[in-house]
Amino acid sequence: MMTKDHSLKEIDVLKLIMYVLAFIFALVFFIVLLIIPSIKEYKRLKIQNQASIVNLNKIEQIYKTHAGALNDFKIKNSKLLNAAMAPFDEKDFIEQAKKYFSEVELISIPNDDGESVYRLNTVSTIYSAQKLYEFMDFLNDYKNIVVLEFPAEVRVKKQSLESTINLQIFKSKLTN
Repeated sequence: MMTKDHSLKEIDVLKLIMYVLAFIFALVFFIVLLIIPSIKEYKRLKIQNQASIVNLNKIEQIYKTHAGALNDFKIKNSKLLNAAMAPFDEKDFIEQAKKYFSEVELISIPNDDGESVYRLNTVSTIYSAQKLYEFMDFLNDYKNIVVLEFPAEVRVKKQSLESTINLQIFKSKLTN
């Protein structure tokens, strides 16, 4: 047999309202205690993130500008950059210089600035300075960066020209 459930008739409405209010109060308390500070922290971190993104974009723009300028520089000056990185071979230089002069002597002068300084003593069996000018053209096309320092000493002997030329040969410290 079935009996009717009378449990709902015995509910105390006042107690029910008190429990519901206590639950709502606890819920509001946890919301205020936990969620609102998290929202404030979230807003602070969002502002900080936006500032970081702005800074990152500025840095990327500067990087792209400088990278483009560097690439342009590398393209325009590839010959000079390759010449600066090329190791200097004294024997090869002397052999090439002998095409212009009959006697060649290359003397190294110590230097701490990263470039090598050499004194080139030459003797040529001609009366014109044409070979000297051709040698200067050779220096422009040489595989290293070679700077001819003036004044160059040129002395006229019986059937020859003797010269002392100071050269600076630039090379990377990485090629030592």
